[in-house]
Amino acid sequence: MKLKNYQDSDFAQLEELLKTSGLFQPNLDTQNIYSAKIKSDDESIILAVQDNRIVGCVFFVYDPWISTIFHLGVHPEYRNNGIATQLLSDAEKIIQDRGVNSVGIYVEDKNEKILEFYRKRGYNEFDSYLCLEKRF
Repeated sequence: MKLKNYQDSDFAQLEELLKTSGLFQPNLDTQNIYSAKIKSDDESIILAVQDNRIVGCVFFVYDPWISTIFHLGVHPEYRNNGIATQLLSDAEKIIQDRGVNSVGIYVEDKNEKILEFYRKRGYNEFDSYLCLEKRF
């Protein structure tokens, strides 16, 4: 398994991974948005690839005030092999190397399994907020 940065040619496989992993958001997960995202920051979508197949991903948004991690996902057939941990560590390293001293992550509050995953890796709840969205 190797990690690489997303390129536009990866879209179809990444879209399928996000759908399989239950992370796909049709209004956000489009090829045009991904293209703009990597044009702004070419390291902001990291993929795990095994046998020429995208099996995992993590997205992040860098901001010197607080950076945020999104869409950490691994294909169900490849889970429990350390791929999510490696993806998360790689994203954290990039963010930390840019001088940021904290990172936030959005997690479904009812997903105890993923909450435990993040807690084991040093993430803690720092407050209780409701995420709101306004579409344009």
